[in-house]
Amino acid sequence: MQDRELLSQTGVDRYEHGTLAPTIVLKYTRGIEGLFNADFNYNKLQFMFYKPILLGSWEKQC
Repeated sequence: MQDRELLSQTGVDRYEHGTLAPTIVLKYTRGIEGLFNADFNYNKLQFMFYKPILLGSWEKQC
């Protein structure tokens, strides 16, 4: 049996999950007007909670 890589993706961000334990991601981004020719000042806070749900086997049994 091969190990499967568990991933979740939100927008362009991808997060790897090594176990079935819950994963919490808190991300803060700040934009500063004028820095690298940016047009706006902004603050962005993102929160992600990932908890896998086991639904059983999807494989066909003979």
